[in-house]
Amino acid sequence: MYNSNQVTQFIKLTTAPRDSYALTLYYYTHDLDERHYFGQSVSSRDWADEINSGVEYFATDQIYIYAGIAWSTPNAAAREIFGDDNFTVLQT
Repeated sequence: MYNSNQVTQFIKLTTAPRDSYALTLYYYTHDLDERHYFGQSVSSRDWADEINSGVEYFATDQIYIYAGIAWSTPNAAAREIFGDDNFTVLQT
């Protein structure tokens, strides 16, 4: 959801078992500032919840590699627009 009507809060947890890599976990809650999605009215501001998990690899000072997975589940407002299917993305 990329628009000026977006309100997002998140928590990030990171652990670095070694200097060369880190494990990350993000939890996002996405809401609408106003009860519409690009002009289409919705009954709730509650948009979606999202969890991202990934591995950051610091190969050198100039090389950084990231691989992860993001899983999002729609809440009331997003279900009105897009239905109730969950959404998963592989990130690189």
